Amino acid sequence: LVDREAYFNIPFPPVIDGHFLPYRTTQRFNNLAHLKPSGSVMLGMNSNEASYFLLYSLVSNASFDTNSEALPVTTEEEYFKGLLKVLDLEHHMRPDLMKFLAQYTQFEYKNYSEMIEGNLFVSDRLQMVGWSGQTDSTWTRMLEEISSDKGFKCPLVEFAQALVNSNRGSHNRLSLRSATPRTYFYEFAHRTESLPWPKWMKTVHGQEIEYIFGALFSPLFMNKFYGFTKPEMDLADRMMTYWANFARTGEQKRYMCKTLSANQKSVTVETSRGIGNPNIMADGKSIRASQNNSPETASESNCKWPHSLPMTYWEEFTEKTESYLILDTDRIFVARKPRSRQCKYWNRWYPVLTQQAENISGSCPRKK
Repeated sequence: LVDREAYFNIPFPPVIDGHFLPYRTTQRFNNLAHLKPSGSVMLGMNSNEASYFLLYSLVSNASFDTNSEALPVTTEEEYFKGLLKVLDLEHHMRPDLMKFLAQYTQFEYKNYSEMIEGNLFVSDRLQMVGWSGQTDSTWTRMLEEISSDKGFKCPLVEFAQALVNSNRGSHNRLSLRSATPRTYFYEFAHRTESLPWPKWMKTVHGQEIEYIFGALFSPLFMNKFYGFTKPEMDLADRMMTYWANFARTGEQKRYMCKTLSANQKSVTVETSRGIGNPNIMADGKSIRASQNNSPETASESNCKWPHSLPMTYWEEFTEKTESYLILDTDRIFVARKPRSRQCKYWNRWYPVLTQQAENISGSCPRKK
């Protein structure tokens, strides 16, 4: 129970009993036959879900006491050791196969600018001008993204996709037949400026809670812990409005601000990471589907909120659009297809690679 590796791999996972938990998640939630035919769902994630767990599992107390900003990993060797822990491959019988899986995963998360490191001609000339392509924070950044996607974001996205999947099987009893609920998805992307956690952790796990429940307006909280800026208080105002409206109505359409003129169009960013997918930006994040000057954004004069702040319309997460709301102090905007490329890797390709490695390991054990 005190093993720090337990932050990555839960020692006592849920038991599939056929009743309360009727099937495994590896079935891709295709049999949500007992989903209630009414009700709405809100799901969400923070931008850096795993940073909290990297701190506790990879940074020792002595190191943290000496330098609270110490990175969990600063070298490629430390990174690979951490990655094997994250992937639960550290004690496998075939380390050579597990190293292959780790390297394949690393390839998915490397920036293109980092990949030119293999080109000695280009690398030498970049180093001549003082650019090496990789820094100490590179390894922490990749490990955090991998941990967040594998352990938090992609399972959540997969569940949201299952909720809105029109091809889901139906229960034979009409009263228990599953329905597609109204679904809303968000990403909280702001790091509180006065947060005492190390800067590399960015938007940590659970940080949105204080915004949803209004801790920013509690003098007792601010006196005991830390304070907030005016933009952060405005963000909390907006988030409490969204959450309260959802709790009252189950949707974000009722009591929403009136739209602006019809000739104002939503803006789509066409930057792409490639492979024919216009929904992914170069950094792997989804494109911005609606800007703050879209018809869904209202001015102060036609808002009916307990505050005078403009509100961005929160689109539903549907099978076709996979729209979700990104919450930050700079602005709130709608995006499409959260972590699309990365979640295809974890939900589709990584299980296949793992199974193949297991098959090879069983049929061709490594000679001692």
